[in-house]
Amino acid sequence: YQGSYYYIAGAANNLPFWESALVTITGSATWELFAETETPSYNDIIATTMGGIALGEILHRLHFATKSMPILSFLLSPMDSINTPITGKPANTPNGSIYAMDTTMLFGFMADSLTIAGNTYSGEKIFRPFYLGAGIQLIYGNPYALVTTTPFTHFTLNLKGSIAKEYYDVSLFTDGVLLSFAPWERKNIKTTMGLTLHYDAIISSDLNYSANSLAFTTKQNINLPHNWNIQWNTHLNWIVLSASDFYFLFSGVVPNPTPDVENRLYDIGT
Repeated sequence: YQGSYYYIAGAANNLPFWESALVTITGSATWELFAETETPSYNDIIATTMGGIALGEILHRLHFATKSMPILSFLLSPMDSINTPITGKPANTPNGSIYAMDTTMLFGFMADSLTIAGNTYSGEKIFRPFYLGAGIQLIYGNPYALVTTTPFTHFTLNLKGSIAKEYYDVSLFTDGVLLSFAPWERKNIKTTMGLTLHYDAIISSDLNYSANSLAFTTKQNINLPHNWNIQWNTHLNWIVLSASDFYFLFSGVVPNPTPDVENRLYDIGT
């Protein structure tokens, strides 16, 4: 989220995508190299830049797509909102609009258990009789038969949260097209293929996880008789860097190192 502020600072001043991305990289590197007193963290550098670019462009576009709701528009992108009064120069409105939006309500019961093979952790089973959640899926720009070299002409955002007794989770999954083409276009079948940038995160009582990745993506819409249709998509991702809790430390199965030894409760990997 901090990286998104670097990005939007550029975008709000009408810098194109790749120049705003350069602002993000510079901002993150400046902090890590000159404001920290320890070795720069791979996770901080990559998450702030890749995640900041992805989230920044999404929030920048949604800020303009929700201009009719000023409070929501401000909450989505405060940096966009304060830039015009400061500079006196309004940002150009990006080309694009919200294509579709779905909301979801979840309720019921929940049962979970976790067993660690080869370890003494018992894997206690827990039943939670009350479970409540809500989610939103937002699609920006028509994803089908899309030919573009303008990043994030189309993106998706999935946000979900839920609670239960002694449990919570919030998840965010995003993908934005960087460039795409439309092969095999037919009257009733529309296909898009291209390169997409993803940022995903899960925050819950059992796990914290984030991933920054690039993907080769295919999205297709097939029109069928009687107004039926099939929509599907696939992503073949390279996770450039992800971070997740090191469960054995997080759960206390493995004791924490001595207090005078620096340690972190997560692993990073590609």
